[in-house]
Amino acid sequence: WVDVYTGRAAKPQSKAYACYDDKFLYIAFENPEPKMKNLVADATGRDGNVWEDDSNELFLDPSAGKREYYQFIVNSKNVLYDGRGKDGTWNSTAKTAVKLGADAWTVEIAIPLAEIGAAAPLKGQNWTANFCRNRRTEGEAQAFSWSDTGESFHNPEAFGKLKME
Repeated sequence: WVDVYTGRAAKPQSKAYACYDDKFLYIAFENPEPKMKNLVADATGRDGNVWEDDSNELFLDPSAGKREYYQFIVNSKNVLYDGRGKDGTWNSTAKTAVKLGADAWTVEIAIPLAEIGAAAPLKGQNWTANFCRNRRTEGEAQAFSWSDTGESFHNPEAFGKLKME
């Protein structure tokens, strides 16, 4: 993961996991956090400014850059923002869960494939995607991503490749 403001390796390093079945894409984030007591989670309503909190962002384009991308953000209080591109009026029926631990927190997202224009079987498909983290525990905003998109996560041309196996 890279710090999008400095270009250096992100510290601490988050992890993202992906799997699927015939109806859902499942994403999990693991966020090491030595300052758990400093987590920021001010957004409390669906589609609020969740990106201003300690949160994870997921960008998905099942068409691999041919159509549009979807964005999902979950903060440490399990508040969801979802949108199509930068259109936050689009809503999914994605299910989310958050777990806070002593020195880390996790986010899980289950996304219905049909709602993002995808269909099983996924094996062999190539998507573009990005996994991101907004970290606020140090005071100043930090932004980390799996694929370096520059200073904006909304840069689908720089998304990484996600191969379904």
